[in-house]
Amino acid sequence: MWTAVDGAAREVLWQTYICKDDEVGGETLRRMVASRRRGCTVELLYDSGGNLSGRTRLTEELKSCGGTVITYRPFFSTALKYFFQGLDWRTSPGLRNHRKILLVDKEIGFCGGLNIGNDYCSPRLGGNNKFRDIHCAMHGPVVAHLHEVYEDTKAPQTWKYGWARWRQIASNKLNRRLEKGKSAVETSILRPIQDRTLKVTKRGGIYFRQQVHKAEQSTERILRRIRWEKQWENISEWVTWSNKRVSTLLNRASEAALEGGLANADPPLQLTRGEPPPSGAEGGDSALVLLSARPPVEARADPPSDALPVCGAQGAKCAQSAAMQRRIAKARTQALGKATRLAQTRFWTTVLLTIPIPDGDPVPEAAEYAARCPARTQILSCNPRHHDYSIQYAYWQVVRKCHRRVWITTPYYLPTRKLFRALLHAAGRGVDVRILAGSNRTTDPWFMWHASRYVTERLIRGGVRIFEYKGSQIMHAKTVVADSVWSSIGSYNWDIMSDKNLEVCLCHLDVKMAREMETHFLDDLALSKEVRLEDYQKRSLWLRFTSFFFYNLVYILKRIAFFSFKNDDLEASLYTPKAKK
Repeated sequence: MWTAVDGAAREVLWQTYICKDDEVGGETLRRMVASRRRGCTVELLYDSGGNLSGRTRLTEELKSCGGTVITYRPFFSTALKYFFQGLDWRTSPGLRNHRKILLVDKEIGFCGGLNIGNDYCSPRLGGNNKFRDIHCAMHGPVVAHLHEVYEDTKAPQTWKYGWARWRQIASNKLNRRLEKGKSAVETSILRPIQDRTLKVTKRGGIYFRQQVHKAEQSTERILRRIRWEKQWENISEWVTWSNKRVSTLLNRASEAALEGGLANADPPLQLTRGEPPPSGAEGGDSALVLLSARPPVEARADPPSDALPVCGAQGAKCAQSAAMQRRIAKARTQALGKATRLAQTRFWTTVLLTIPIPDGDPVPEAAEYAARCPARTQILSCNPRHHDYSIQYAYWQVVRKCHRRVWITTPYYLPTRKLFRALLHAAGRGVDVRILAGSNRTTDPWFMWHASRYVTERLIRGGVRIFEYKGSQIMHAKTVVADSVWSSIGSYNWDIMSDKNLEVCLCHLDVKMAREMETHFLDDLALSKEVRLEDYQKRSLWLRFTSFFFYNLVYILKRIAFFSFKNDDLEASLYTPKAKK
């Protein structure tokens, strides 16, 4: 990122949650000042909640040389406004900007979990490498979308969010309300009008013509359904017939055609009537020309009465005809194999789910996707002030529709009720769901580890595997990888507070990127320990109390900071239904 800032020619836009006044923070500001003195537009936006003491001394030089410094939502002033102006959650001090974005010349973009400070930098560059984190760089058209998210932090645009679409799909409660409203409108307004209109139309010929038209349409649908059922029966007959037997019988018939004579040929195939023999043909050697082969319904010793052998007068013509029929038989066998594989897709999908995949191997279906579909990149944002919950909705859809595995890396886990149930349902249908989080020594803030442990037993009983990172660094990475195809890197934590913050994630639909993310996950997994149910149940009374206390404390703080906030899709109640054993 420093290299990109040094090479900037037009503008440098940096947005972060924490900007510490230390060696790395000072070096970052010096490079931004140098870019400003070269004539670039330089802007630094940091969140006041992550920098309560302010950064006046650190940003003084940047301001003096013409750079822009923005403090997002000063904490103490917004807190006073919130408590003395009706507890409106849109003015809450808990509504923070948790995005980490760097844009250089609108050509290079960075996003992920890295803040500015010694804790997020390696010792080679002056840091102490305290946090285990992941950041990503991007080029191309996706940078323009990241720039929109950057501008959204300063001036949110209500028109760009798919609030209605997300709510209609993700919220069952809203759908029920809509249906109830429609039924009320139909009962009170539309139905009386329809009854009066029906009485008027019955008096003339309009009503009769409408009924005749409806009857014709229903008859067409019935006939179409009958035709489809007959076609499906024919396809089923072909599918149940063995490919190997088809190839064997066709080859046997072709050999018999070359050798000549019906006496040496077995009649296991049902032959349809073909072309009549040539008028100049004489008796003698004869050859069978196979026009169509269908699987016999019942075993018969003799061919059907409508079978008609076709004789050839010249041996060369017979050989040529037999070669042509062999090519036809081969093509017919290949077509039958494709039809069989198509009909067995659902069966093999269910069978493959029962076959375990080694951690180092990709999902088998991923290779087929990589061969057919190009890579795609998408920027997702979260802004509760304008009901933008694209990140939560995307994670919910991915967990619901994944087939083989979902690997999640997060500092701590307190998901919403909707995401919680999606994880349990995915694990219940055989998906390998893993959550890699921090331990009691690698979680910041430390009390979030205790709060997360409150829901650990419910997840483990539901089939979710939970691992605690035991490395020397504090876990701060926020990634998701699903089915060796879909991956996500960003700033979103799987907890109830990230749902009220401004977040950003980069989602990539590509096998190569997903495999790299799986490699990072397995590297961290090697330094982790799985939480077993029997070990978890043996924890001390003190740990049981701290888990209950801090979970309730986090929930109470959330209720205080967002007292008037109501959203059923982001609800995180204390008593989430337990998973069945």
